[in-house]
Amino acid sequence: MNNLELRDHITFQSDNQALMLDEGFDDACIGITEHTVGGDKKVYAVYDFDLLVEIIMNEWKLTQDEAMDYIGVNITATGAENYPMIFYSR
Repeated sequence: MNNLELRDHITFQSDNQALMLDEGFDDACIGITEHTVGGDKKVYAVYDFDLLVEIIMNEWKLTQDEAMDYIGVNITATGAENYPMIFYSR
């Protein structure tokens, strides 16, 4: 499934819609996952941390540390419901 198909699938989920990051991060989206709590199914977009770092470094000309800080502050630390999950391979 390519990234456009992932977006379409997530959009199709309506009430259980997972939040996708800006389109500039499409190449870091590696899939979706579903999680059920108390009978409520939620769909989450899943992003590869290393790919996010690479994209931010290349597109915004930031250092690796700056890119990692950006992800930590603006993506993972928001606590927003349905916010994307980040896959850490290390």
